[in-house]
Amino acid sequence: ADGYPPDDAATIGLDLAATASLDDVLSARRARQERIGELIAGLSDADLERQCPRKPAPDYPDRTHTVRQCVGVVLREEAEHLRYARRDLAALGVAGVSG
Repeated sequence: ADGYPPDDAATIGLDLAATASLDDVLSARRARQERIGELIAGLSDADLERQCPRKPAPDYPDRTHTVRQCVGVVLREEAEHLRYARRDLAALGVAGVSG
């Protein structure tokens, strides 16, 4: 996120000067995972086809996405972050982690 100019970062809710402990980060991550899980569990087929006209960040092109597309991005990013974390932890020799 530090690649954003400060004004653009603030527009999407990022504080480039913020610092957090590992416990803070893990707590926020757990809360977001729960929130996404609850959101997905409550979606109907019609909800998934609803158009979301809001851009994800200031420099994105003006176009709409369906809720299904947005949820797909979140799930793919989660899978990729998990894959990289497992790879990196395995390379560091952390016990119980397989790549």
